[in-house]
Amino acid sequence: MKSKGLLWLTLILGILTTSPSFAILISQPSQFGDDTITLDTDTGLRWLDVFQGAYSYNAVKSMMGSGGRFEGFRYATEQEVHTLLFGSLGIDSEYATSHNAPTSDALERIAHLISFFDYTMGVGVVQENFYGRILDAVFESNDRSRVLQTVLSYNYFYGEYSEGGIQFFEAWPDSLVRNVNPYGHFLVRDVPVAVDEPGSLLLLALGMFFFVQRRRNVRQRK
Repeated sequence: MKSKGLLWLTLILGILTTSPSFAILISQPSQFGDDTITLDTDTGLRWLDVFQGAYSYNAVKSMMGSGGRFEGFRYATEQEVHTLLFGSLGIDSEYATSHNAPTSDALERIAHLISFFDYTMGVGVVQENFYGRILDAVFESNDRSRVLQTVLSYNYFYGEYSEGGIQFFEAWPDSLVRNVNPYGHFLVRDVPVAVDEPGSLLLLALGMFFFVQRRRNVRQRK
């Protein structure tokens, strides 16, 4: 009986630990308005909509202190931006750094992200089924020593995504003190990461197994 119980537990652990986990983006309100925060359930980070006014990088940094407009937020790091794009969103990282024609799947994922994060430049209107969107935003290197920038873009034409893509580069020094183009800001707020569903089920399975084993031991003693 004991060997069967261990086999049962092994099968459950195998199923639970191999269950896929997918990130879900959830819109939330903030002091900036409705649907201005995007929660990435994969990382637990709360991302502020990229454009909150034509502020320069230096201006935003100065407003992160106590009582400032962006109190409680910080600039996302290069790793966090890459995790968002290539992990949570599932965009192929090789596609982002190549000069090949973008796939419709990658462009659709970019469009999905921009629908949550807002855009900094756009042409056309959705109702006419022909429009383009650009998300241009700055963030910081992993060691906080450099300011980096990425441009995400796509065009939509009657049910088809075309052109666009992802570009990464280092921000121009002049852009740190002024914002003309304009560009936005990848700002995040840390939140505790909840235990994911597979992890919760794993704990439940372990509890059930040891509970059953304990009852069997008690009966055997009687």
